[in-house]
Amino acid sequence: MGRSCTIMACADAHKDTFLQAAGLTNTGQPDPDHNAEFTGASDGRHFFLWRNPLEGKLLRRLDLKKVSQAVPFYHIEIVASVDGAATRRFEDGRCVWWIEGGKTGYAEIGKPPFSKDELIASWERHEQSSGLVSEGEPDAFTLAAEAFVLATGLRHEEDDALNFTSFEGQFPYAKPFWKFW
Repeated sequence: MGRSCTIMACADAHKDTFLQAAGLTNTGQPDPDHNAEFTGASDGRHFFLWRNPLEGKLLRRLDLKKVSQAVPFYHIEIVASVDGAATRRFEDGRCVWWIEGGKTGYAEIGKPPFSKDELIASWERHEQSSGLVSEGEPDAFTLAAEAFVLATGLRHEEDDALNFTSFEGQFPYAKPFWKFW
């Protein structure tokens, strides 16, 4: 299992609006290994913003509600420590559906545009085209990640073809981190 990360994807035509709503600016510095907290790249159809949680720093969060009021986007969160993933669709200030999977199983919330059977078929096509031989169905983590692939075309472990650059900005907490209510 790789490291934990979050990737957001919006239509490439909406990239500038997305970045403005997120409060991010491109530094122009190449970052193919995602060493910066935020890196971004376009594939012509989608703009991808990769968030790499930096060790030893308090996690800063983008205001997903604010960003999705400006631009609809897909969001995948991969948590390596628990072999978990969740793909979500945000629009109009809210999450409209999500698919999650991990050690506790597979779950769908809302009305995802992909059925579990479609996710399995997509994964099987990828396995066959890669020359990989797998026995049985993919695990719940893989299915949740496959939803992001079907929505955007990006497999998080196969992003080497994109030219990622670092982004920076100010990310105020939605609520002070010491307040738990």
